[in-house]
Amino acid sequence: MLANQMSAALTQQLEDMTTWRTKILCATRTGKRVQEVTVATDRSTLLRFLGWLKVQPTAVGALDCTVFAHEQAQEFVEGFVTWGVEERGVSYGTIGTYLNSLLSCANFAAAIGVEVDDGLLQALYNLRNQAEAQGREDRMYRRRHKEWISWAEAQDTRLAAIRCLQDAPARMKRH
Repeated sequence: MLANQMSAALTQQLEDMTTWRTKILCATRTGKRVQEVTVATDRSTLLRFLGWLKVQPTAVGALDCTVFAHEQAQEFVEGFVTWGVEERGVSYGTIGTYLNSLLSCANFAAAIGVEVDDGLLQALYNLRNQAEAQGREDRMYRRRHKEWISWAEAQDTRLAAIRCLQDAPARMKRH
C-alpha cells in the first residue's frame, strides 16, 4: 500500500503506534520499548498485509488497524503468510518476522480499543512459532556455499599453516 493511498485513520494509527512502541513507560504495553527501526519493520509489514488485503476478493472494510477486529482476521493472516511462502517464495524465517510484526500491530490495535479476538492473538503466536521453527530447520539443511568451510576445518587449516611456517627454513621466515 502506497503512502498516498493510506487513509487519515491509518496514518494516525501508524503515528500513534510509533509512539506507543517507542516510549519508555506505557501502561497499555507489555514489555519494554523498542527502537524506531523495529517499529519501521512493523509498519512495513502492516502495510504489506493491508496491501495484500486490498486486492483480495473478500470485502474487508477499512484498511487500517480495525482489520484485526474483522471476523475473518485469522483467515486473512493465514492466507497472507501462505501466499507469501507459496506465491512469493518468502522464507519461513521472514514469515516469522512478519507474524511477529503483525502480532505487535494487533496488540497495539487492542491497546487503542479495537476489539481484537483472543483467538486471533493465539493464532498469530502459533503461526509465528511454527514459521520460526520451520525457518530454523530450513537453515539447518540448506546447501552451503561451495567455498564454505566449517569451524573445525578452519582450525585444521590454521594449525597446518602454523606447522608449515615453523618447518620452513629460516631464510623464508624473514620475508
